[in-house]
Amino acid sequence: MNLTKKKIIILQAVCLIILPITLTIFNFYEYKALLTKYSEIAFSDTKLLKQFFLPFYNFDQNKLIFKLPDDYTDIEQLQIFHISFKLYYVITLIIIPILSIIGSFRFLKTGSFRILTGILLLNFFINFYGLFGLFFNIKYEILSPIVRIVRFVIAFFLLIVLSEKINVIHTTADTTKEPYIKQPRVKRFSHFLIDSILIFHLCFSYLYTFKSILLTFKSILLTFKKLIFSNSTESISSSSLSPLQTAFYIFIIVFTYYFISEGVFKATLGQVIVGSVAVENNGKLLSPYTNFGRTLARFIPFDAFSFLFNKKGWHDSASNTTVVKASYKTTTDIL
Repeated sequence: MNLTKKKIIILQAVCLIILPITLTIFNFYEYKALLTKYSEIAFSDTKLLKQFFLPFYNFDQNKLIFKLPDDYTDIEQLQIFHISFKLYYVITLIIIPILSIIGSFRFLKTGSFRILTGILLLNFFINFYGLFGLFFNIKYEILSPIVRIVRFVIAFFLLIVLSEKINVIHTTADTTKEPYIKQPRVKRFSHFLIDSILIFHLCFSYLYTFKSILLTFKSILLTFKKLIFSNSTESISSSSLSPLQTAFYIFIIVFTYYFISEGVFKATLGQVIVGSVAVENNGKLLSPYTNFGRTLARFIPFDAFSFLFNKKGWHDSASNTTVVKASYKTTTDIL
Protein backbone atom coordinates (compact mmCIF):
# COMPACT_ATOMS: atom_id res chain seq x y z
CA MET A 1 0.00 0.00 0.00
CA ASN A 2 1.40 3.38 -1.07
CA LEU A 3 1.13 6.30 1.35
CA THR A 4 1.90 9.96 0.87
CA LYS A 5 4.00 11.84 3.40
CA LYS A 6 0.93 13.69 4.66
CA LYS A 7 -0.97 10.44 5.28
CA ILE A 8 1.98 9.03 7.20
CA ILE A 9 2.17 12.17 9.34
CA ILE A 10 -1.58 12.05 10.03
CA LEU A 11 -1.41 8.38 11.04
CA GLN A 12 1.57 8.88 13.32
CA ALA A 13 -0.10 11.95 14.86
CA VAL A 14 -3.18 9.83 15.63
CA CYS A 15 -0.96 7.09 17.07
CA LEU A 16 1.51 9.20 19.04
CA ILE A 17 -0.41 12.37 19.96
CA ILE A 18 -4.18 12.35 19.49
CA LEU A 19 -5.07 8.92 20.95
CA PRO A 20 -2.97 9.07 24.13
CA ILE A 21 -3.88 12.67 24.92
CA THR A 22 -7.58 12.12 24.20
CA LEU A 23 -7.59 9.04 26.40
CA THR A 24 -5.92 10.96 29.22
CA ILE A 25 -8.44 13.79 29.02
CA PHE A 26 -11.34 11.35 28.87
CA ASN A 27 -10.09 9.50 31.96
CA PHE A 28 -8.77 12.56 33.78
CA TYR A 29 -10.75 12.13 36.97
CA GLU A 30 -10.22 8.38 37.01
CA TYR A 31 -6.45 8.79 36.65
CA LYS A 32 -6.46 11.51 39.27
CA ALA A 33 -8.22 9.23 41.73
CA LEU A 34 -5.85 6.41 40.80
CA LEU A 35 -2.73 8.47 41.43
CA THR A 36 -4.21 9.75 44.68
CA LYS A 37 -4.84 6.22 45.84
CA TYR A 38 -1.32 5.19 44.89
CA SER A 39 0.25 8.04 46.83
CA GLU A 40 -1.88 7.50 49.92
CA ILE A 41 -2.30 3.76 50.44
CA ALA A 42 -0.46 1.86 47.71
CA PHE A 43 2.28 0.73 50.07
CA SER A 44 -0.13 -0.87 52.52
CA ASP A 45 -3.15 -1.94 50.47
CA THR A 46 -3.15 -4.75 47.87
CA LYS A 47 -6.71 -4.18 46.71
CA LEU A 48 -5.81 -1.87 43.82
CA LEU A 49 -3.05 -4.19 42.62
CA LYS A 50 -5.40 -7.16 42.73
CA GLN A 51 -7.97 -5.21 40.74
CA PHE A 52 -5.50 -4.42 37.97
CA PHE A 53 -3.50 -7.62 37.75
CA LEU A 54 -5.26 -10.69 39.08
CA PRO A 55 -8.10 -12.01 36.90
CA PHE A 56 -9.10 -14.54 39.56
CA TYR A 57 -9.70 -11.83 42.11
CA ASN A 58 -13.37 -11.24 42.93
CA PHE A 59 -13.34 -7.48 43.38
CA ASP A 60 -16.95 -7.26 44.56
CA GLN A 61 -16.52 -9.78 47.34
CA ASN A 62 -12.85 -8.94 47.99
CA LYS A 63 -11.93 -12.63 47.84
CA LEU A 64 -9.27 -14.73 46.20
CA ILE A 65 -9.22 -18.40 45.30
CA PHE A 66 -5.77 -18.56 46.84
CA LYS A 67 -3.88 -16.65 49.50
CA LEU A 68 -1.58 -13.88 48.28
CA PRO A 69 2.09 -14.22 49.24
CA ASP A 70 3.11 -12.04 52.16
CA ASP A 71 5.79 -10.27 50.11
CA TYR A 72 3.37 -9.27 47.33
CA THR A 73 2.97 -5.88 49.01
CA ASP A 74 6.66 -5.39 49.65
CA ILE A 75 7.35 -1.66 49.53
CA GLU A 76 10.27 -1.97 47.07
CA GLN A 77 8.14 -3.92 44.60
CA LEU A 78 5.31 -1.40 44.82
CA GLN A 79 7.74 1.48 44.35
CA ILE A 80 8.98 -0.13 41.12
CA PHE A 81 5.43 -0.35 39.80
CA HIS A 82 4.63 3.19 40.97
CA ILE A 83 7.72 4.68 39.27
CA SER A 84 7.21 2.73 36.02
CA PHE A 85 3.56 3.85 35.98
CA LYS A 86 4.58 7.52 36.09
CA LEU A 87 7.48 7.00 33.68
CA TYR A 88 5.12 5.49 31.10
CA TYR A 89 2.93 8.61 31.08
CA VAL A 90 5.89 11.00 31.00
CA ILE A 91 7.22 9.25 27.88
CA THR A 92 3.79 8.79 26.27
CA LEU A 93 2.29 12.24 26.94
CA ILE A 94 5.35 14.50 26.85
CA ILE A 95 8.48 13.09 25.23
CA ILE A 96 6.94 11.15 22.31
CA PRO A 97 4.47 13.92 21.21
CA ILE A 98 7.25 16.55 21.20
CA LEU A 99 9.57 14.32 19.16
CA SER A 100 6.65 13.43 16.90
CA ILE A 101 6.10 17.08 15.98
CA ILE A 102 9.82 17.62 15.37
CA GLY A 103 10.04 14.44 13.29
CA SER A 104 7.01 15.42 11.21
CA PHE A 105 8.47 18.79 10.24
CA ARG A 106 11.82 17.17 9.41
CA PHE A 107 10.11 14.49 7.33
CA LEU A 108 8.14 17.05 5.31
CA LYS A 109 11.07 19.40 4.82
CA THR A 110 13.99 17.03 4.15
CA GLY A 111 12.43 13.60 3.63
CA SER A 112 14.36 12.20 6.59
CA PHE A 113 12.28 9.72 8.60
CA ARG A 114 14.86 8.77 11.23
CA ILE A 115 13.11 10.62 14.06
CA LEU A 116 9.70 9.26 13.07
CA THR A 117 11.05 5.72 12.85
CA GLY A 118 12.76 6.08 16.22
CA ILE A 119 9.69 7.24 18.14
CA LEU A 120 7.47 4.71 16.36
CA LEU A 121 9.87 1.97 17.47
CA LEU A 122 9.77 3.29 21.02
CA ASN A 123 5.97 3.42 20.95
CA PHE A 124 5.75 -0.04 19.38
CA PHE A 125 7.78 -1.80 22.06
CA ILE A 126 6.14 0.05 24.94
CA ASN A 127 2.75 -1.13 23.67
CA PHE A 128 4.02 -4.55 22.53
CA TYR A 129 5.11 -5.63 26.00
CA GLY A 130 2.17 -3.79 27.50
CA LEU A 131 -0.21 -6.01 25.51
CA PHE A 132 0.77 -8.93 27.72
CA GLY A 133 -0.76 -7.10 30.65
CA LEU A 134 -4.14 -6.55 28.95
CA PHE A 135 -5.44 -9.86 30.25
CA PHE A 136 -4.97 -8.50 33.75
CA ASN A 137 -6.78 -5.16 33.49
CA ILE A 138 -9.25 -5.45 30.58
CA LYS A 139 -11.73 -6.85 33.10
CA TYR A 140 -12.05 -3.42 34.70
CA GLU A 141 -10.97 -0.92 32.05
CA ILE A 142 -11.87 -1.48 28.39
CA LEU A 143 -10.97 1.85 26.75
CA SER A 144 -7.27 1.93 27.57
CA PRO A 145 -6.54 -1.57 26.17
CA ILE A 146 -8.41 -0.74 22.96
CA VAL A 147 -6.37 2.45 22.50
CA ARG A 148 -3.16 0.53 23.21
CA ILE A 149 -4.03 -2.09 20.58
CA VAL A 150 -4.90 0.59 17.97
CA ARG A 151 -1.62 2.43 18.64
CA PHE A 152 0.30 -0.83 18.41
CA VAL A 153 -1.28 -1.70 15.04
CA ILE A 154 -0.71 1.79 13.56
CA ALA A 155 2.92 1.84 14.73
CA PHE A 156 3.53 -1.62 13.28
CA PHE A 157 2.00 -0.65 9.93
CA LEU A 158 3.98 2.62 9.64
CA LEU A 159 7.24 0.94 10.65
CA ILE A 160 6.77 -1.65 7.90
CA VAL A 161 6.14 1.12 5.34
CA LEU A 162 9.12 3.22 6.46
CA SER A 163 11.48 0.26 6.76
CA GLU A 164 11.02 -0.46 3.05
CA LYS A 165 12.68 2.89 2.34
CA ILE A 166 15.83 2.18 4.39
CA ASN A 167 18.74 1.90 1.97
CA VAL A 168 22.30 0.71 2.48
CA ILE A 169 24.79 3.43 1.53
CA HIS A 170 27.20 1.88 -0.97
CA THR A 171 30.85 2.83 -1.34
CA THR A 172 32.01 4.58 -4.49
CA ALA A 173 35.31 2.71 -4.62
CA ASP A 174 35.50 0.23 -7.50
CA THR A 175 38.27 -1.92 -6.04
CA THR A 176 36.72 -2.71 -2.70
CA LYS A 177 35.41 -6.19 -1.98
CA GLU A 178 32.70 -4.81 0.25
CA PRO A 179 30.11 -2.60 -1.47
CA TYR A 180 29.06 -0.96 1.80
CA ILE A 181 30.50 1.32 4.48
CA LYS A 182 31.00 -0.40 7.83
CA GLN A 183 30.19 1.57 10.94
CA PRO A 184 33.18 2.23 13.22
CA ARG A 185 33.44 0.99 16.80
CA VAL A 186 32.34 4.31 18.27
CA LYS A 187 29.01 4.17 16.44
CA ARG A 188 28.60 0.49 17.24
CA PHE A 189 29.06 1.36 20.91
CA SER A 190 26.41 4.08 20.48
CA HIS A 191 24.00 1.41 19.21
CA PHE A 192 24.72 -0.73 22.23
CA LEU A 193 24.33 2.15 24.69
CA ILE A 194 21.01 3.43 23.28
CA ASP A 195 19.51 -0.05 22.94
CA SER A 196 20.67 -0.99 26.45
CA ILE A 197 18.94 2.07 27.93
CA LEU A 198 15.67 1.17 26.18
CA ILE A 199 15.95 -2.50 27.19
CA PHE A 200 16.60 -1.48 30.80
CA HIS A 201 13.52 0.74 30.71
CA LEU A 202 11.40 -2.09 29.29
CA CYS A 203 12.68 -4.59 31.87
CA PHE A 204 12.11 -2.10 34.67
CA SER A 205 8.65 -1.03 33.52
CA TYR A 206 7.16 -4.47 33.00
CA LEU A 207 8.77 -6.32 35.90
CA TYR A 208 5.67 -6.13 38.09
CA THR A 209 3.43 -7.26 35.23
CA PHE A 210 5.71 -10.24 34.60
CA LYS A 211 5.64 -11.15 38.28
CA SER A 212 1.85 -10.89 38.30
CA ILE A 213 1.63 -13.17 35.26
CA LEU A 214 3.79 -15.76 37.02
CA LEU A 215 1.72 -15.38 40.16
CA THR A 216 -1.45 -15.96 38.17
CA PHE A 217 -0.08 -19.12 36.54
CA LYS A 218 0.96 -20.36 39.97
CA SER A 219 -2.58 -19.73 41.18
CA ILE A 220 -4.02 -21.72 38.25
CA LEU A 221 -1.81 -24.71 39.06
CA LEU A 222 -2.64 -24.40 42.72
CA THR A 223 -6.37 -24.26 41.99
CA PHE A 224 -6.21 -27.43 39.90
CA LYS A 225 -4.28 -29.18 42.67
CA LYS A 226 -6.96 -28.22 45.19
CA LEU A 227 -9.69 -29.46 42.85
CA ILE A 228 -7.95 -32.80 42.33
CA PHE A 229 -6.65 -33.18 45.86
CA SER A 230 -9.34 -31.69 48.09
CA ASN A 231 -7.16 -32.00 51.18
CA SER A 232 -4.31 -30.00 49.68
CA THR A 233 -3.17 -27.12 51.90
CA GLU A 234 -0.42 -25.87 49.61
CA SER A 235 -0.18 -22.09 49.16
CA ILE A 236 1.94 -19.63 47.21
CA SER A 237 4.72 -18.71 49.59
CA SER A 238 6.48 -16.00 47.63
CA SER A 239 5.97 -13.70 44.66
CA SER A 240 9.69 -12.96 44.30
CA LEU A 241 11.45 -14.04 41.14
CA SER A 242 14.09 -16.73 41.39
CA PRO A 243 17.43 -16.15 39.63
CA LEU A 244 16.29 -18.48 36.85
CA GLN A 245 12.97 -16.63 36.41
CA THR A 246 14.79 -13.28 36.37
CA ALA A 247 17.21 -14.55 33.71
CA PHE A 248 14.27 -15.89 31.65
CA TYR A 249 12.45 -12.53 31.92
CA ILE A 250 15.51 -10.58 30.73
CA PHE A 251 16.13 -13.12 27.95
CA ILE A 252 12.56 -12.72 26.64
CA ILE A 253 12.81 -8.90 26.62
CA VAL A 254 16.26 -8.79 24.97
CA PHE A 255 15.58 -11.55 22.43
CA THR A 256 12.22 -10.22 21.26
CA TYR A 257 13.55 -6.65 21.09
CA TYR A 258 16.49 -7.47 18.81
CA PHE A 259 14.72 -10.19 16.83
CA ILE A 260 11.74 -7.99 15.97
CA SER A 261 13.76 -4.79 15.47
CA GLU A 262 16.35 -6.16 13.06
CA GLY A 263 14.18 -8.86 11.53
CA VAL A 264 10.89 -7.04 10.95
CA PHE A 265 11.81 -3.34 10.99
CA LYS A 266 15.45 -3.77 9.79
CA ALA A 267 17.02 -1.75 12.61
CA THR A 268 17.03 -1.23 16.36
CA LEU A 269 16.40 2.15 17.98
CA GLY A 270 20.14 2.70 18.38
CA GLN A 271 20.79 1.88 14.74
CA VAL A 272 18.01 4.22 13.61
CA ILE A 273 19.34 7.14 15.66
CA VAL A 274 22.92 6.65 14.42
CA GLY A 275 21.91 5.85 10.84
CA SER A 276 22.86 2.19 10.54
CA VAL A 277 21.39 -1.13 9.46
CA ALA A 278 22.45 -4.76 9.96
CA VAL A 279 23.22 -6.74 6.80
CA GLU A 280 24.68 -10.07 5.80
CA ASN A 281 28.31 -10.11 4.63
CA ASN A 282 27.16 -10.00 1.01
CA GLY A 283 25.38 -6.69 1.65
CA LYS A 284 21.85 -8.09 1.64
CA LEU A 285 19.40 -7.39 4.43
CA LEU A 286 19.04 -10.06 7.10
CA SER A 287 17.03 -13.17 6.27
CA PRO A 288 14.83 -14.61 9.06
CA TYR A 289 17.29 -17.48 9.57
CA THR A 290 20.31 -15.17 9.77
CA ASN A 291 18.47 -12.76 12.05
CA PHE A 292 17.57 -15.61 14.42
CA GLY A 293 21.20 -16.74 14.61
CA ARG A 294 22.45 -13.18 15.07
CA THR A 295 19.99 -12.58 17.92
CA LEU A 296 20.92 -15.81 19.70
CA ALA A 297 24.62 -15.03 19.33
CA ARG A 298 24.11 -11.83 21.34
CA PHE A 299 23.81 -14.05 24.42
CA ILE A 300 27.36 -15.34 24.09
CA PRO A 301 29.07 -14.39 27.39
CA PHE A 302 30.94 -11.07 27.16
CA ASP A 303 29.75 -10.51 23.60
CA ALA A 304 29.27 -6.79 24.34
CA PHE A 305 33.03 -6.47 25.00
CA SER A 306 34.14 -8.40 21.92
CA PHE A 307 34.41 -5.16 19.91
CA LEU A 308 37.37 -4.15 22.09
CA PHE A 309 39.47 -6.96 20.64
CA ASN A 310 37.99 -7.53 17.18
CA LYS A 311 36.77 -5.38 14.32
CA LYS A 312 33.54 -7.34 14.39
CA GLY A 313 31.56 -8.44 17.41
CA TRP A 314 31.13 -12.12 18.13
CA HIS A 315 27.44 -11.99 17.23
CA ASP A 316 28.53 -10.51 13.85
CA SER A 317 31.17 -13.18 13.20
CA ALA A 318 28.95 -16.06 14.37
CA SER A 319 26.10 -15.05 12.06
CA ASN A 320 28.20 -13.73 9.13
CA THR A 321 26.69 -10.26 9.45
CA THR A 322 27.85 -6.71 9.95
CA VAL A 323 26.42 -3.24 10.58
CA VAL A 324 26.78 -0.63 7.85
CA LYS A 325 25.87 2.96 7.14
CA ALA A 326 22.30 3.45 5.92
CA SER A 327 20.06 6.19 4.57
CA TYR A 328 16.78 7.01 6.30
CA LYS A 329 15.64 9.50 3.73
CA THR A 330 13.24 9.57 0.79
CA THR A 331 13.05 12.02 -2.08
CA THR A 332 9.59 10.95 -3.21
CA ASP A 333 6.25 12.08 -1.80
CA ILE A 334 4.75 8.59 -2.08
CA LEU A 335 6.20 5.75 -0.02
